[in-house]
Amino acid sequence: MSTDCDVAPMPDEAIEKGLRYLGDHIKDLDSLSAWCDIGNVALAGGCRAVGRSEWCQLGTTMMLKQQRPDGSIVGSGPGEDDPVVATSFMLLFLSRDNDFVIMQKLQYKADDPPNGLVGSGNQLWNQRLYDSADLVKWLGLQMCGLPLVWQSVDISDSVEAFHDAPILYIAGSTQPKLTDSDKAKLRQYAEEGGLIVGNANCDKEAFKKWFADLGTELFPAYVFRKLPAQHPIYAHGFFEFPITKLQPGVSGISNGVRELMLLMDGDPAAVWQTGAKVARRPAFKIGSNIAIYAMDGMPNYHLRCRGETYYVRPIATTPATAH
Repeated sequence: MSTDCDVAPMPDEAIEKGLRYLGDHIKDLDSLSAWCDIGNVALAGGCRAVGRSEWCQLGTTMMLKQQRPDGSIVGSGPGEDDPVVATSFMLLFLSRDNDFVIMQKLQYKADDPPNGLVGSGNQLWNQRLYDSADLVKWLGLQMCGLPLVWQSVDISDSVEAFHDAPILYIAGSTQPKLTDSDKAKLRQYAEEGGLIVGNANCDKEAFKKWFADLGTELFPAYVFRKLPAQHPIYAHGFFEFPITKLQPGVSGISNGVRELMLLMDGDPAAVWQTGAKVARRPAFKIGSNIAIYAMDGMPNYHLRCRGETYYVRPIATTPATAH
């Protein structure tokens, strides 16, 4: 598993072509086994959407509409005229609604190719293909096997889409290209309760400077600083985490009540990517403590199932006037 930061990943044309095909035809699917396959593909790739469609919401809505009065369903796939077979596929698909989405990895664009790197700037957000997946899987195992998952979200998506998870994870080795509108969405996400977490791949100064400057631009009233040793991420996290020269630290920007943005020191995501869980356990611990912090801490983790957004929608009705 490469942790190289000098080569931008190139998209796999076969996978990209397959995802485009699925995205173009997903609304035509009525085979329940095919919907289960869609779910497996999306989970393996961390796809919040297939094409522009939110696969889990779309499939769930379709299946629930086709349920019969006794709760069973039939489909058009092989053997799906048998309600026992078809209903089994439906339940298998609907079980994905019980996954807890802890982290979303932000898809962004950069200069192509940036700073002389070889490859595609459109893939620099995902230089580490398995960092998020390995961290979330490891944390789930520590939490008695909870079904924790990650997914990606595009910078062009809505703020509401950002709120599908309590953490918005931004990784890279160079400066992402963000418009004023993109920055406004990031600010709104953090102000509405989300936590933006950054990792400088290969500990690259360009990304660290960009992330700190972004925090200052988004929240000019606050200061980026090293977290103190008594910070809840260290002192009251899931794992004990004494600060030493051998442990990765964290910098952040806070509004005085909670952290809005965090930047991890020392590239712990490189360890997540390689899966070196025993030799480099501190990297997994700090990522896990940050995740617990974003979930409002122990012991009542504020876990929400897929589709249960963290977004607080405005109330459209006008409150009644007291007399």
